[in-house]
Amino acid sequence: MMNSPIDLGKKVPDLPKGASVDPIAAAEKALESMTEDFSAWMDEEARRLTEAWQRVSKEGMTANGREALYSPAHDIKGEAATFGYPLAGEIAGGLCLLLDADVAPDKLPLKLVGAHVNAIMAIVKEEAKDAEHRVGRTLERELATLVDDFLAGNG
Repeated sequence: MMNSPIDLGKKVPDLPKGASVDPIAAAEKALESMTEDFSAWMDEEARRLTEAWQRVSKEGMTANGREALYSPAHDIKGEAATFGYPLAGEIAGGLCLLLDADVAPDKLPLKLVGAHVNAIMAIVKEEAKDAEHRVGRTLERELATLVDDFLAGNG
């Protein structure tokens, strides 16, 4: 057993005698209540991404359309793993790489952009939260390869 030079027991306040508050149980309860917020956040970001994609699908890719897609994709990339959707975050990261490509907006491969959006939507709809979800992981790898191929030829 290692002896720590810091007495962590002094850092934790003592509970009053007879206190019915269990700090660990309280923290777990707080996390559980936040889970609903996580799902609502993910649903909102997915909605923003879908709406942007619908506009781009109708009007074609423009600088404004690119930015409208990039913003929710970037948010999903940054927060999805924390909120229980690691595959959605990885796929959104690939979408960000694609949207960041040094090409004119109208030269971006719309089918590949759409495939990313559809994959993220499917993950959210199916609540595929396992980072090793078999179908989700296969899809993520295939999309990443397609992005790499596009960037190699256009990056």
